[in-house]
Amino acid sequence: MDSLSGYSGNKGYSTLGEINFPVDNQQTKQMDEDALAIMQSKPVLVPGKEGMRDNRIVQAVYQAAQTGKTVKIG
Repeated sequence: MDSLSGYSGNKGYSTLGEINFPVDNQQTKQMDEDALAIMQSKPVLVPGKEGMRDNRIVQAVYQAAQTGKTVKIG
């Protein structure tokens, strides 16, 4: 995937072909949604736990690539 944390969409290739999911501006959307959630006392669109989960997944991918072994995520 190009780039893992880009803000202009996801591009890459898989065994099924090209991956191309454009996103207008993910960062702007998330910040606008966060501001509305704060002003309206509602839950945020993307909680911090989701980012922590993503980091665990990325670290497991790196570990699997280095070791050649399956890495389970708990």
